[in-house]
Amino acid sequence: MLRVAKLNKNLPIPLHPSLSELLLAVVATPLLLFPRSFLPWVGLGLLFSGWILRGFTGRKWLVRTSLDLPIIVIFLTTIASLYPSVDLSLSMPKFYGIVLGVFVYYAVVDNVSTQRHVWLGVAILIACIAAISLLGLVGTEWNAGKYPLFQRAYALVPRLIKGIQSSVGPTAGFHPNEVGGTLAFLLPLPLALLLRARIRLLHRVLLVAVIVTGLGVLALSVSRSALVGLSVAVLGLFVWRWRLAGVVLALAAVGALAVAVSVDTQAVSELFLKVEAISSASGGNSLLGRLEIWDRARDMIEDFPFTGIGLNTFPVVLDTLYPSFLVGPDARIPHAHDIYLQTAVDLGLGGFLGFLGLWGCTAYAGWRAYRRAYRDVSVQAAVVGMLAGIASYLVFGLTDAITLGAKPTVLLWLMLGLIVAAERVMGAGNAGRVEASYDGGEVTIDGTRTMWRSAAAFVLATMVDLYWITAFFLVAMAYLVVGIGISGWVP
Repeated sequence: MLRVAKLNKNLPIPLHPSLSELLLAVVATPLLLFPRSFLPWVGLGLLFSGWILRGFTGRKWLVRTSLDLPIIVIFLTTIASLYPSVDLSLSMPKFYGIVLGVFVYYAVVDNVSTQRHVWLGVAILIACIAAISLLGLVGTEWNAGKYPLFQRAYALVPRLIKGIQSSVGPTAGFHPNEVGGTLAFLLPLPLALLLRARIRLLHRVLLVAVIVTGLGVLALSVSRSALVGLSVAVLGLFVWRWRLAGVVLALAAVGALAVAVSVDTQAVSELFLKVEAISSASGGNSLLGRLEIWDRARDMIEDFPFTGIGLNTFPVVLDTLYPSFLVGPDARIPHAHDIYLQTAVDLGLGGFLGFLGLWGCTAYAGWRAYRRAYRDVSVQAAVVGMLAGIASYLVFGLTDAITLGAKPTVLLWLMLGLIVAAERVMGAGNAGRVEASYDGGEVTIDGTRTMWRSAAAFVLATMVDLYWITAFFLVAMAYLVVGIGISGWVP
């Protein structure tokens, strides 16, 4: 018995009820990400069982975190958006994805209690990069017609996965833009660890292998949005790592691009027009097609401001109520090609505010985690890498979209949970830290500075309160619309 107890004490994840909760989440994940028949309800039952297990084992039913308000707003608007949905078979897979993501977030925050647990989560994310790279390499439906330059490379890659069940039905393979976008928000993490973390040589070699493989698959995806998002994240990491030298490098990169464009403007224009002509075959990939889609999305938001049109119903509503003039009748535009517009279209303005608030609260939690990890540059590197990944995701979302209920965003929720967990773990480790120092002289308090800081804090707190009051007001309006619709009352 003593030997067993000693073994359990040394395990990375102690054998207590929280392990059962995590195992239930692992079992439920494929049931919810690949919904078929009654299996998603089994997955939801497993998640609910994990939540019940948490409460009856003496822990809190729901641990409080700094991301609670945006998550509540997003979850409430997600439920309300099911009412206007014209096809629940399209909406429910995204609903399952959001429920799974929220559960993963709270499971991580509740169970990650040591630095070892944080590093275990980071290792899982890095392992997922390698897995996604390999699966994407053999399972992506490469768009050879978009960039003929890569046709030979595509011919050399074997296609081992030829059927994927997506939220809109079966497809021939993974979409290259989704593969590229997923790698774009995951790759900054190993890059940040490689730049700053104090790790062994073997770990550095593994990180280099993961980064090179991921970049190779990202290059094959030729996702312009993903490349831009990752480039912004990488420049941010250089500025963080080398400060002034990083700023100079970033300015040099931007300047070199500007010079290259100005030296031969005609060649650049011809290249752009050539890419535009190739992309226009599918309508939504061209610049004019994107502008038209964004305009249609704006019309949808104006017509359905509170409830949205329903999760994942954009292609149906677009073809029925807002037909496109630039996209052929056989083309299917899955989303608005802008994560911000798409969120407002799916969830209404309340969900849109919750979406923006989620990233604002995440940035604040990441900043606190970074400051609390002042003694551990490796943890700081991990936090910065995850924040850079989120920045890449948001930049990618300016011209494309991986919605919160999509399959890859389970890893995004895991990332959010690790950031908040790192904030708590490092805060607990630095509970005795003294913020101010005393040199033996007189201690003086700058009353003017304190007054201005208090005033600024009051103004900021008031603005934040008004923001969430507005968000919950829009949520209430959404439920009022749903209630009126269910009752059949006509004014």
